[in-house]
Amino acid sequence: MKQEIYLENTIIKPGISARESGARKRGLLSYLREGGFPCAGVKKYSCHEHLEMNKDKDYTAGSKDKDLKTAADRVELERARGEVYTFFAGAFSQEPSREWVDRLLGPAGMSAILDFCDDREVIEEFRALISEYAQGKWQFEDFQVDFDGLFRVPGDRYVHPYESVYRQQETTGRRPDKSMLMGKEALEVSEIYRKECLAPRDSEAVFPDEFGVELEFMAHLCNRAAAALDKKESKRAADISREQREFIRGHLSRWCFPCLENIAARAETPLYSIFARMLTGFMREEEIAVSQE
Repeated sequence: MKQEIYLENTIIKPGISARESGARKRGLLSYLREGGFPCAGVKKYSCHEHLEMNKDKDYTAGSKDKDLKTAADRVELERARGEVYTFFAGAFSQEPSREWVDRLLGPAGMSAILDFCDDREVIEEFRALISEYAQGKWQFEDFQVDFDGLFRVPGDRYVHPYESVYRQQETTGRRPDKSMLMGKEALEVSEIYRKECLAPRDSEAVFPDEFGVELEFMAHLCNRAAAALDKKESKRAADISREQREFIRGHLSRWCFPCLENIAARAETPLYSIFARMLTGFMREEEIAVSQE
């Protein structure tokens, strides 16, 4: 089974059961190679409903039935958000395989996109990509080459997928290829991971502020929130929701949009352009939600 791209549990934290810890350690990205796609559960909720469901309410056993129903909705929402973050963490961090591309550009992938995405232009482009892939216009190797050019091999199309690079560009105007890796933002997120008892896998040479790693961490928080809500642990769920808001406000939303713009503009295949626009829409919803809480 696939492991996390970056993060793994270092200890079992107080208040986290061995069962939950073990489930988390099995790998946030394992489902990606098993054929999973973004969950339709995200689409059914508007930003307003997202806000209402993330308020601190009483979800104890004595709560009213309507509150228990809302709690179930919140569990579904957090799990769905976690799946979306997990999917894009893998899409922007792992070179695509033939099996993954075949599943994605098939009926299951089309169904998932229709459930997840409201952008008709993106939907039609994805439908056209499926047709072109079936006709042989695109080979899975094309997507591998595109991935490498965007995320792995420094060159004209390389997007420098690190928070430190984009934050330095914002504050100093320094060009991405002249920016320093492992800046203060990388140290900040590394400390956040450490407080969550997460640490890099020894075998993975990635930086803590890499785009895929920050997306993976948000998936981790969403999954923890879902587990807490499922157990009616309202205070713990509220604390995790606060961590989500702080991470989005303080880190992810501060740089993800220019990075996604670069991905969409520099992609040589429709696949990564579509992914970038889909995630942009999702992150705009997330940004609006947390800005009003």
